[in-house]
Amino acid sequence: MQLDGPVWVIGGAQIYSLFLPHVEELWLSHMGVDVPDSDAHFPRQMMRNLGFFPVLTAHTQRGTEDEPGFKQIVYRRW
Repeated sequence: MQLDGPVWVIGGAQIYSLFLPHVEELWLSHMGVDVPDSDAHFPRQMMRNLGFFPVLTAHTQRGTEDEPGFKQIVYRRW
């Protein structure tokens, strides 16, 4: 499939695993909260194995008492 222009993939762990080998750039939101009982995670090791590295912190928001902070980081494949 050939697409013109950017395509945004919003998924869960399985969706990300399917599309990760086909993308050149990732925009990931890193949340400042730990969820110990969560059962689905972004495939970070797969991302590293495919050669993605952080190139830009696009947005940072400090957390508050009511909401966790987050960073939006752009990764590109080298």
